[in-house]
Amino acid sequence: MESMSAIGSSLPDAMLIVSELVTNTVRSSRDTGHGAIAVSVRRFSDHLVIRVSDHEGTGPSAEPPYIPEIPVDGYGQRIVERLASRWGTDGPDGVVSWAELPLTVSR
Repeated sequence: MESMSAIGSSLPDAMLIVSELVTNTVRSSRDTGHGAIAVSVRRFSDHLVIRVSDHEGTGPSAEPPYIPEIPVDGYGQRIVERLASRWGTDGPDGVVSWAELPLTVSR
């Protein structure tokens, strides 16, 4: 991609999807802190494909602190479901999360 501006008015939605996919990957990662998470964005004529992968994860699952008064799980997935035309995971352990975002035409 030549620049982020090539995404046009879909940029805020793309950034939010990336943030949510990365957050989910970090939270569910088996990574001990020595691996890497990779993010890729590919632009097609009418949509973006956003992929977040954690191929290095081998340690225990990262767990956020539990606060019973504040439900914190599930909102990111709802955001991705709402913005993306399709989304899912690939790999034997779901190590790649992806979403397709329709591009909005700016005029």
